[in-house]
Amino acid sequence: MKDFINYYYHFYISDIHFFDEKYFFNYDGNTYMFENCTNVYPIIESIYELNQQLIYRNMYYHKIITNKDNSVITMLENKPFVMLKLSPVKDMPITIFDIKGTDVVTINKKLEQLVRFNWTTLWENKIDYFENQLFTKKDKYGNLMDSFYYCVGMAENAILYIQEAMNNHKANEFDELVVSHKRFYKNMNLMDFYDPTTLIIDHRSRDVSEFLKCSFWSNDYDFIIIKNYLNKYKMSTLGAHLLFGRMLFPSFYFDYLEGIIFSGSAESMYWIEDRMEEYNMFLSDIFTILSEHFELKEVKWITKKM
Repeated sequence: MKDFINYYYHFYISDIHFFDEKYFFNYDGNTYMFENCTNVYPIIESIYELNQQLIYRNMYYHKIITNKDNSVITMLENKPFVMLKLSPVKDMPITIFDIKGTDVVTINKKLEQLVRFNWTTLWENKIDYFENQLFTKKDKYGNLMDSFYYCVGMAENAILYIQEAMNNHKANEFDELVVSHKRFYKNMNLMDFYDPTTLIIDHRSRDVSEFLKCSFWSNDYDFIIIKNYLNKYKMSTLGAHLLFGRMLFPSFYFDYLEGIIFSGSAESMYWIEDRMEEYNMFLSDIFTILSEHFELKEVKWITKKM
C-alpha cells in the first residue's frame, strides 16, 4: 500500500495503518485518510466542488486531495477511493450543539445534484419502491407488513404536512440551503461529521431533525439538552414546520427495511414496533417545545397524546 500511495500521490511514507476499512498515515506534519467512496462515486466531482468552497471558510472540513492524474478518484482493487487531508478535529462524539446550519454555499451547476430539498418527491418514490418490493414478495416479507403499513401512514402524514407548510408559510433568511448530512448514526464522531464524502445540500432543518431521530433510536438523548438547543436555534415558522414534518417521516424504518431487502433476509421489525408509542410521545414533546415559539399546525394523532 505504501508504494501505491507513493505512486499516485507522491507521498513518501514510512508507516501506514488500516482501521475501520480505512488507511491512515502521517506525511509532512499532516494526517491523511484513504477511504472507499463507493456510495458517492457517481457524484464525487460535485462533492469535490463543494469541498473546494468549504475548506476556505471552515477549517474543520477535511480536504480532498487529487492524485497524480488530477483525479479525485483512485481505483484500488476495482473500488473507488478518495484521499483526505484530515483537519485538526478531535475524534470525539458529536453533540446537537455541533449542528449550526451556517455553512451556506453557492449552488452552481456542479452542486445542483447534491441538493436534496425535494423531500416529498423523494419520499413518495421511496414508498413506491418499498411497496413494489414487499408486495411482490409477500411470502418472504409477510411478517413486515403490519409495521410497513403503519410507517407508510406516518410517511404520508409527513408528506402532507410538508406540502401544506410550503404552501402556507414564506421562507426567510433562516431558510437558506446549507451543507447537510445524509444521515446520522450512533457513535458518529467529529471526524465523520466533517468528512466531505458524507455531505449533501439541504434545508437547515434536515440535520437537526435527523440528529434528533438518531438520538431517540440510539437511546441517547437528554430532553433538557434538546429543549435548550431548540429554544436557541434560529428558524422561521416554515423551518419549524419542516423540522417537525421531517421528524414525522420514519427514515429510520425505511433505512432498516432497505438493509433487510438488500441482504435478502426476512427479519422482523419488533425492535421498532416496540418503541413506536414512545417515539410518538417524543414527537409530542418536540411539538410542545416548538409550539412555545411558533404557531405550528397540529397533527392530531400526535398532539392528542400531550
